[in-house]
Amino acid sequence: MPSATQKKLVRSPFDAAYLRAWHRQQSRAGQRRRRLRQGTVEPVFGNLFHHYGLRRGSTKGHAAAHKAMVLSAVAYNLKNLLKYQPNRVRSVALACQADHHQLLQRAFLGFLAAG
Repeated sequence: MPSATQKKLVRSPFDAAYLRAWHRQQSRAGQRRRRLRQGTVEPVFGNLFHHYGLRRGSTKGHAAAHKAMVLSAVAYNLKNLLKYQPNRVRSVALACQADHHQLLQRAFLGFLAAG
């Protein structure tokens, strides 16, 4: 408050742990870890919050919230996996156009007959 005549200091039993964590974050290794996290983990959480509706939980209880988070993570991973799928299909299609086309065709027809 602007009209306060005194300042209130709050001491916590965790002050020593806070201070150790702060010093660890200010070290060169801590800054390197923070930059790595900003490039790998934080964008994923941003996408989950923004595109997958996890800004506010619509479930009750810890177990239901965990299920919602796991399902969102699976959807995110599957969506990213689909980015790599066309390259594999294209490479298989190119392999089928090789000189062994008739051999592959016979093997495929044999597979259909056996199934």
